[in-house]
Order: sequence, then structure tokens, then C-alpha cells
Amino acid sequence: MKLAPSFLFLLNTSFVSAAVISPLATGSRTDDPVTGSTDWTLDAGLALGAIAANPNRVIFEAGGDGTGSSLALIGNDLVYYLDQGDYLVSSPGPDFYTSLDISSLSGSVISIRLDVDLATANDAITLSATDGITLLSTILNPTSDISNAAGGNDTGFGVVAADLAGLDEAAEPGFPDLAQFQNATYFTNGANALGPDALAGILYTSAADIPPASLPDPSSWGLIPEPHSGLLASLALIMAMSHRRRN
Repeated sequence: MKLAPSFLFLLNTSFVSAAVISPLATGSRTDDPVTGSTDWTLDAGLALGAIAANPNRVIFEAGGDGTGSSLALIGNDLVYYLDQGDYLVSSPGPDFYTSLDISSLSGSVISIRLDVDLATANDAITLSATDGITLLSTILNPTSDISNAAGGNDTGFGVVAADLAGLDEAAEPGFPDLAQFQNATYFTNGANALGPDALAGILYTSAADIPPASLPDPSSWGLIPEPHSGLLASLALIMAMSHRRRN
């Protein structure tokens, strides 16, 4: 018998309760649902248009600076960082990251999948994104065997719950700047925390939690990017002006 997947919806967004992981109530949690799991998948819907004015955002994080995973939007890049070093120590040697340029998906609602498979020595972490038309994907194959992608340092969805993975590696040449997210504006209820109008998701945490074969259709998340609201307002104005001219 398959267990129902865990729904991670923020704040006022409706959800279906699950048998494995309770839903997030405020975007962060003090337990660590993916700690010790060698096979887990995050599916998330993100309204890119809603965050275009400030594109640097945290989407998901588990564990922390030491053993942890971070998924963030930095400029046009969707960045996944796997931290395998020591807490508060810059440790680029055992760390790994990958990124996906999603500039071609700008202005739309997208589906993101972070698939972590550490069950064998041939570890593979796949990061994908789609707007329903274009599919982008990259695979990270760590050169060493990774047994755990997250430690016991809380979990955040759209927010930073505690110390972020990759925090101390920002100064290393070529490494992504994840230190910028370690401030109160990205913590729960902070000004840069992603709300339910911009982010929704599902977390599959075990072999019994089987994600669909393909990414969810972006329209299934119920998210609308802000440019669409502006477009509707513009169309309404044009129609009103046209009506006046006829009169």
C-alpha cells in the first residue's frame, strides 16, 4: 500500500494531510523530514513573475551549514547546494553544487523538481524546471559517496529555518552566494519570505512515497505570476477606452 505524499503548502493555502510528514504551518519546521533519507523528491511550484523585482529567494532548505541542502533562486539561476563540511567552516572540498539557468522561463509559473537519490554509491541529484513547454534539467553526480543530504538543523520552505547550507562558502571563488539569505528578511514572516501566492509544493520522502513520472503541470499549483494581473488591468483599461470612443 502506497502512502500519500506530504504536502508542503504555506500559510493560508489549502492542503491535504499526509501520513508521513505533517504540512508546514509557517514555512519552517523544527524537525528534519529528509534527514537520514537516501531517496527523496521535492516538487514545487514557483510563480517567477511574482518575485521578479527581487529574484534572490530561498525555495527549500534542510539541514544546515555542515550537513545540509539549499535550493535557492539567485538571479536567473536555480541553485542547489550540498554541504558536507563542518559547521561555520568554509569547506568547498567535500561540497557540491549545481545550477540551472531559468531565464528562458521568466514571467511564468514553473514546476521545479529536486530529486535526491543517494541509495547507492552512484549518487545522483537531479534538478529540473519547466513552464509546461520548455523542460530544463541538470544532474549532479558527487565524486564521493554521500550518505545524507541534510542534518538536524531544521527545514524551511520559502524561508530560512536556521543555518543555511553553503553559508560559509560564499567567499570561495566560483561558489554561489548563499550567505546573503542568512538574515531576518528571509526568516519566517520576513519581508523576503515567499508566501502562498508565490510558492507551493509536495515532498516525497521514501520509496513508498512515489512522485509522478513527470513534473506536475505548472497550472496545477494554482499560482498566478504578477505580470498576468498587470496584463489583465491593461486589457480592462483598453476595453474601457474603446467603449468610451464608441459612445
